[in-house]
Amino acid sequence: MVAFGLWALSMINNLAGITISNSYPHQTLASIAVSNVDTRGIELSPTDMGNLLRLQLDKTGLFNIVDRYDMTDLLNIAELDITNCYGKSCLVRMGKALNVDKILTGSVERMGDKIVITLRLINVETETIERTDITEYQNIVDELHIMTEISVNNILGLESDPHHVELLVNFEEPISSVYTSQRFGAAAFYTLGSFHEWFQVRER
Repeated sequence: MVAFGLWALSMINNLAGITISNSYPHQTLASIAVSNVDTRGIELSPTDMGNLLRLQLDKTGLFNIVDRYDMTDLLNIAELDITNCYGKSCLVRMGKALNVDKILTGSVERMGDKIVITLRLINVETETIERTDITEYQNIVDELHIMTEISVNNILGLESDPHHVELLVNFEEPISSVYTSQRFGAAAFYTLGSFHEWFQVRER
């Protein structure tokens, strides 16, 4: 009876282990590289905007992201200049040199009272654009990091903070409202200012 009890306990533990293993299968994340982002009318350079985009993408935890320093080393070895690499064919070559599954790229442009962020997700193997997102925001440059977060969520099909969307995407909301100042204000400016200092941005 004791032997049977020990056998039964062993079987239960084995089954429990199998159940847990099947409930949480190992998932391999797709690899991705973030290119420079074409910028017009804003202070951030293409390189710094790319770093901001990489930072917001990393927060999602959905990809294995190539480190920017590794990118530089690998692209130097491949003798590939990505200074003005914004077209699909150039980005595909970059992706193959980095041996990644996808490339995330885009542009940020100030247009009058709007800031327009365009993102493109490129499949390196099929050499196709998988997804595109174009979002117009209120022209509040200090909230560029939040705009980038919203655009990343949009292209990946993730939900964003509804208050951020209401304030930055809904153009019927006054830009200089009291709520906007209270919601973001100095704290958001400090965040963007810290980002400038982090990457040693120089005004062009």
